[in-house]
Amino acid sequence: MGLIIQIGNRIINGDLKPSHAIDFGRAAINQLKSGERLLNNEEIAPRILACSGCPANSNNWCDICGCNLELKWRFPLESCPSGYWGPIIVNSIIPPLGKCGSCPQNK
Repeated sequence: MGLIIQIGNRIINGDLKPSHAIDFGRAAINQLKSGERLLNNEEIAPRILACSGCPANSNNWCDICGCNLELKWRFPLESCPSGYWGPIIVNSIIPPLGKCGSCPQNK
């Protein structure tokens, strides 16, 4: 089954295996729960560079985890299964649960 995702004006096409859909769903849910914003082009540049020479990179699809790298690079909490790059903590767009400052225990 084909996967077509649009990020801005860029279209990503590829084959989607059931395990890939599950992994992507997990990553997307973790991204939403974290409140972290997506990484910008400057922030993903080191990830792109690290993946560019990796033998597991098949046209921006990882042969190890099955993820589309163009998407995975944007999720700050994701990491490379081979250890070439790890999570990046960026400014949250929403506070983590219980950390908004309006709860009595946070004052």
